[in-house]
Amino acid sequence: MNEILYHFTSKYHLPLIMKDGFLMLTESNLKEPVPGKKIGNVFDSKDLYKPVVWLSRTADANNCAVMSASVDKSEILITLRERPHYQNWTIWSKENRIKTSWAKRLTGRYNPNSWYVSESVIPLTSDEVIKIENTKTGEVYIDVDAGKLSYS
Repeated sequence: MNEILYHFTSKYHLPLIMKDGFLMLTESNLKEPVPGKKIGNVFDSKDLYKPVVWLSRTADANNCAVMSASVDKSEILITLRERPHYQNWTIWSKENRIKTSWAKRLTGRYNPNSWYVSESVIPLTSDEVIKIENTKTGEVYIDVDAGKLSYS
């Protein structure tokens, strides 16, 4: 397998991720939001429907719908080794009965075939995470191949 996947997050969320020691589950977006009804967020998982960790086959944030987030989730790039339980979003979303009309609106101009999900949290262990870097400044926080294993 030995394939690479990526997870995008914000500079704001990175210290929380590092403190917790894992990438937490967030909304899967399988269900279309109901106008006026709050859908859960990263701090309130009880409202989440089939929560997942979002991943991508590409390191291009412009293909990952992270640009419209309230914080810049294109800033931090986490490079991960692929695991057997990571699932292609296009297949996974159909298996989980996403409405076709909602899927089209959700994916818009993006290439969802490069999207992946994990239904379980992803631990930040050295065998899972390869690199954590800031895409804006070039700062590298963790680089397993270079021997930089701690975040400060």
